[in-house]
Amino acid sequence: MTWTRIEGSSVPGDLEPGLQAPVADPLWLLARQWQVGEFSGEDASSPVEVRAHVAWQPVGEVRVGRGAPEPLDPETEPLESRVECEQVWRGPARLRLAAEAGLHLLRLAEAAGADAGLADRLRRAHPLRLAPDDGADPRGRLELELLAARSFDGAALARALRAGAAPDPAVAPVADRWLAGVDSFAVLPPEGRAAGWDPERMEYGFEVAAPRFAGGTRLRAAGYPGGHLDWQAYDIPAGAAPDLGEGAAEKRLEMVPVPLSYPGMPAPRWWAFEDAAVYWGDVQGGPEDLARYLVAAYATLYGDDWSLLPVDLPRGVLAQTVAVEVVDSFGRTHPIRSTAAADHASDGDLRAWRFFELTGDPAPAAGRAPRLLLPAALPPHENGTPVEEVLFLRDEGANLAWAVERLVEGPAGRPLARETEAVADTRPPPAPGAWDYRLATPVPPHYIPLIPVRTDDPTAPAMRLQRGRTATAGGSTGAVGLVLEPGRRLLLHEEEIPASGLRVTRGFQLCRSPDGGVHLWAGRRKRPGRGPAATGLRYDALTIAETE
Repeated sequence: MTWTRIEGSSVPGDLEPGLQAPVADPLWLLARQWQVGEFSGEDASSPVEVRAHVAWQPVGEVRVGRGAPEPLDPETEPLESRVECEQVWRGPARLRLAAEAGLHLLRLAEAAGADAGLADRLRRAHPLRLAPDDGADPRGRLELELLAARSFDGAALARALRAGAAPDPAVAPVADRWLAGVDSFAVLPPEGRAAGWDPERMEYGFEVAAPRFAGGTRLRAAGYPGGHLDWQAYDIPAGAAPDLGEGAAEKRLEMVPVPLSYPGMPAPRWWAFEDAAVYWGDVQGGPEDLARYLVAAYATLYGDDWSLLPVDLPRGVLAQTVAVEVVDSFGRTHPIRSTAAADHASDGDLRAWRFFELTGDPAPAAGRAPRLLLPAALPPHENGTPVEEVLFLRDEGANLAWAVERLVEGPAGRPLARETEAVADTRPPPAPGAWDYRLATPVPPHYIPLIPVRTDDPTAPAMRLQRGRTATAGGSTGAVGLVLEPGRRLLLHEEEIPASGLRVTRGFQLCRSPDGGVHLWAGRRKRPGRGPAATGLRYDALTIAETE
């Protein structure tokens, strides 16, 4: 037996009339002021002066992967380009880049008055040798053949000039200028440095230090998916000092605090005209709009409790508030303790409020204010069309995961769709009406299986996903692009491929640094996928061939 209880409610769910506070008459408004306590006096003071002491250290070094520390200047080079850059002169489009570099040299030499036979001499000395045509990109193949007929291998000439070889007399006047242009064409990793991209995690890993790794604060970014770096990408490893160390720059401020407000904020008292930029009578939101409710609660209830003290700091620094003192209207000085340090003293590691705080910062445990990272944000930049795209999907029906190579970079630098590939089936067709047995049903050639395997390392997870190959009647198909590391064994961590899948792309990015320099680099991005796969793969399939 069930029953429904019906009760009356005297409080409506609509907050609009209360937030509007319409004025019926002046007496009503006076009563409203009395009701909310505006006529009640408080024996309290007001802040009239704030004294603050702020210190900071510049982020001066970066270490990508397991490489050595490298100096970093955020005013001349974006950090994203240093972390994500790849050696494009050895990538799939190396022949195209070498030919374009050769054409650029010929243009420079022609403008400097070179003789007409220079191009033939360079083509004989450094010919551009093309691989056999595989038919995957007819248009790109025609472009490469045209470049091979008109240009030469500029990368080979650049290697010879760096090794000290004497240039052709017609090349000598422009050799240094051309070589500088080749070296600055794209941001490249230092020779011998390990790549920042971890193919087993499908993300970048690097560290920065403020100001240096020797004696400074180390910041680690272990799970950077590519694209844009901000403060939330960094953590402070265990064992770090709670302060910035010696040599930190300092700034001491003495200012009058101003109430913290924003355009459209409601007036703190009655009998005041408000800005119409925000209509507080129509504040709506769902359970997930926590930020909207926080702003509304601050504006309507706690607006008078907060003051603003702006501090201008340079880009790319790790800052820390050393001390804050407030002088009230009675002349008393109040030292202000860090909220994070106070919360840690009472709640320990269970404290909840950690906004803009670096994970692992030991400063609150030591009674100091947490450190704030102000990274040199990437300026507006251009993202090129991806030249490679791989989807990582789970197939619960086949008990496998798949790496779907949708796009790969061709020799001409163009993205090629592997979906159009076809695998020749050399099996003789069965007779009409006969039984047709298949060990496994065919799957598209660009579907690369990721097979669960056990590892022998006791310190590593017991299960990994190993890149495999798909056996067909015409042979076997495997990975082609750079993302799946076809030249080595690839063991992916199983937890890196969720049920929703992953999408990894590789492409070029272009931006300007604050000093006006142009930076081009090839990088990768990891983004959420689009759900599980359903390839229809079945084992031990027995069917009857269709009759005519």
